[in-house]
Amino acid sequence: MNRLLNPHHLVALMHMKVGQYQDYASRRQRIKHNDIIGGIVNCEPGNELTYRALDALASICVADRDGQVVALTFQIDSKESRIRLIVAENRDIGDALKRYLMDIWTKLGELSHVYARIRSITENHPESESQKETRTSIQLPAALRLRDKVISDLFCQISRYTIRKNTKRAGKWREGLSVFYNELRQARNGVFEGLELNLKLAYLASEKTYNLLTKENLSREEWVTASNAMELATQQVEIIIKDNTACEKLAHELKSK
Repeated sequence: MNRLLNPHHLVALMHMKVGQYQDYASRRQRIKHNDIIGGIVNCEPGNELTYRALDALASICVADRDGQVVALTFQIDSKESRIRLIVAENRDIGDALKRYLMDIWTKLGELSHVYARIRSITENHPESESQKETRTSIQLPAALRLRDKVISDLFCQISRYTIRKNTKRAGKWREGLSVFYNELRQARNGVFEGLELNLKLAYLASEKTYNLLTKENLSREEWVTASNAMELATQQVEIIIKDNTACEKLAHELKSK
């Protein structure tokens, strides 16, 4: 897959941009100047971000319920502003996957440019405070609405493509999670606090998402609702997994009853 692309698109994936003159901008981790070789970051923090991005792209390319494996890597030529995505699969790669991946890449490019626009609006400019407030109040809401639309479109496109695989994946843990949640609800008489409240929100948001995505012909509003519910579930799960000790204690408590 070879197409002239802007390396700025990678910002949406890795929160990092490597420019033509080997400069970089990172909002997460600092990278030593001499660790950037030919447009590729040769250091552990940079590699970790790259691997996560590629793993995420590869995972959303799996659509079959059984036996499909997809791997992705990329080559970047910063001087020519060219990015080559390399896709491997344990079978012939069909045209549908290629079209889908290019559509996703295009949407990620749109999202990257939207975030760049939001940053330009919120950055400091040589103007009065009243001018800054007026510009921000007019431009920022429109940019945020565009961001939410692009994210919703991405969610819709990926969900449609991967629904068969994700339905099977969800089925493996959905029943057990429901049993766990109901046992916890009975043990607490329906009153949740702290981490248990996060568990409740994660479960209910996941169920909402699953029930919507397994419907046919969702409306635009339903897609938005499903996207927001999935985002909420993800946020709550991230909070939960940070406290492994509390989760383990809760599991042992419920198991002993």
